Amino acid sequence: NATKSITIENAYFIPPQEIRKALIDAAKRGVQVKVMSNGALSNNMPFLSDAARYFYDDMMKAGVRIYEKTGGTLHAKTATFDREFSIVGSVNLNGRSRNTDAEVSVAIQDGATAHELEQRFAQGLKSTTQVTLKELGIEAFRTNLKQWALSTLAWTF
Repeated sequence: NATKSITIENAYFIPPQEIRKALIDAAKRGVQVKVMSNGALSNNMPFLSDAARYFYDDMMKAGVRIYEKTGGTLHAKTATFDREFSIVGSVNLNGRSRNTDAEVSVAIQDGATAHELEQRFAQGLKSTTQVTLKELGIEAFRTNLKQWALSTLAWTF
């Protein structure tokens, strides 16, 4: 239901279909959607980045901006909505957190908290690279095949 912004910082960003659809729908209605996650070089499990990238195209075509960490491993799990509502916890947006792990999150309705989390996100952008559709479009067939194969197992990661 966001009307202005959604900002997500998540270590293992392989969201299930319903979350991908919600982000796409939000971007299409003009909501600024930004996601920061680990890239292959910062991920302690690089194959997760390959699985995640398989799902990037549709989100990015809708206007979702995705940034991959280039330095140390990102471990945060936060989200802000319309600069007023935040979620902070241990939940990764992946199949393992959804289906296997015991996770916890706290929902906070406080503009000051959302502002602090968005400032943290903005600072973190200094050690990221924005993923582009052009970049995804020139990936080798073998890379795309690997991403597809790993994406079929995404519900287990």
